[in-house]
Amino acid sequence: MLIAVAHYFNSRRYVRVSNETLERLERDGQIPAERHPLYLPRYMMRILILAAFGGVGYYMYTVHGVRTVSDVPEIMIAGASYLLGATSRVLFSRDSKPGQPPTHIRLWNDLNAMVVILVVVGISLVYFLNESDALPKDVRNYILAIVLYYFGSR
Repeated sequence: MLIAVAHYFNSRRYVRVSNETLERLERDGQIPAERHPLYLPRYMMRILILAAFGGVGYYMYTVHGVRTVSDVPEIMIAGASYLLGATSRVLFSRDSKPGQPPTHIRLWNDLNAMVVILVVVGISLVYFLNESDALPKDVRNYILAIVLYYFGSR
């Protein structure tokens, strides 16, 4: 599944162009003509990724009895936080024009960036002062979640 996910995200276009320009670039052979790299319907990879994380979360809850944040594997925290950030980006930017998010979205993004900068500087100081043992595992997990939420929302 990781190979499919890597191929999917690697083949996505990050620059929005008009339909006429896109058709011309495809005709000239500058970009591939296939717009769905895995030949799946639109949003199917996102649905599969969310379903996979949901399934693993359910498995961890029912089989392994994970009930607190400290019991959750870091990879689940990382993936869930990133996906939550990516989902919030999609939900918050629905009504905005491309390249021009509304003022409240820009303020939210700025607040997110400031919080992440403060968290990263704070945790860097803790590690720089060689006091990382003083941090409980839960705090490290929360910091990981905050930073990955931010990167997912960008």
